[in-house]
Amino acid sequence: MELDLENISQQLKWDRFVENHACGWLCHLTDWKKALENQFSHIRGRIIVICNGDRIEAGIPLYEVRSLYAGKRLVSIPFATLNDPLNSNLTHLRSLLDCAIDLGKETGCHYVEVKTQNTAPMMQELGLRPCSIYKHHYISLAPDIGSLLKSFDRSCVRQRISRSAASGISLKIAKNDEDFADFYSLYMRTRKRVGLPPLPMQYLRHLAHTFGEKKRAKILLAIHEGKAIAGLFLLKFKNRVSAEILGTDEQYLKISPNHFIFWEAIKEAHQEGYEVFDFGRTDPSNRSLMDFKARWGTQVVDLSTFYLPVRKTIVSKTNYDAYPYRIMKKAIQHMPPRILAKFGEFIYKHRA
Repeated sequence: MELDLENISQQLKWDRFVENHACGWLCHLTDWKKALENQFSHIRGRIIVICNGDRIEAGIPLYEVRSLYAGKRLVSIPFATLNDPLNSNLTHLRSLLDCAIDLGKETGCHYVEVKTQNTAPMMQELGLRPCSIYKHHYISLAPDIGSLLKSFDRSCVRQRISRSAASGISLKIAKNDEDFADFYSLYMRTRKRVGLPPLPMQYLRHLAHTFGEKKRAKILLAIHEGKAIAGLFLLKFKNRVSAEILGTDEQYLKISPNHFIFWEAIKEAHQEGYEVFDFGRTDPSNRSLMDFKARWGTQVVDLSTFYLPVRKTIVSKTNYDAYPYRIMKKAIQHMPPRILAKFGEFIYKHRA
């Protein structure tokens, strides 16, 4: 069945289920749905559940995404790192996927895209094969803080942390629109440098405000001589903290602001009693980012994406093939900030 998300009691019921499910994460919550729909007119969320009487036993959020380029599809879940279907057994998963395909037919979608971490083995038991695999890095916060520090690479992490401390970098928690603007400017610089479109400012502001009020989001800023030189967007839920977005002023890389801000975030998460610190999703072809995360003593797991055809063919699983992507990357690196912001808004009308 599909939840009636206009009904407040149904929303609360679902959110309680998410909080109690082992794989439940922020992106499963109805607040994530509101943030997406508030920013992106081409995205509409639904939640399919399996109930036993009045109790939810399994569920999957599905977002209808409309794009002239990539076609119409169902995605679970846009712009999220950890987004498993919330089931406990193979029977529930099979039922959820059957419902997803039925909803895809009903809404005229070409395929259903299901992103997984823990659920991937069950998907494969059902005869499905992943079509793309990202990597997810994380560390356990169970050791004492001294042991954690010793687990990091000596020259590539620990020495850089010491260098950043000696340089006089200080930590600031973003509290107002001016702080958010500093963070977003750093994020834009980083996206421009690597040739990737930025997420729209209003979307990130909505996430920061909505989840920040509930102490589930925080932005940290590294300050040097009164100027913000790095920023880290954190999400917090249940037992884990996830570093979602990093922005840095490349002119200050020699004093290691990235190492400073990650270490401060890890220390804070440890002090607050969280059990896991996530370094986010990484494309395995990005060797420099893979190496950066590996040097923090991280464990690495696959984030597998599965595609379920609704029609006979899948229009497109990715937005760009290799050559257009390279052209776009070069173009982004030469865009003025205002044009880049507009370009990001345009691109994310087709992505999910």
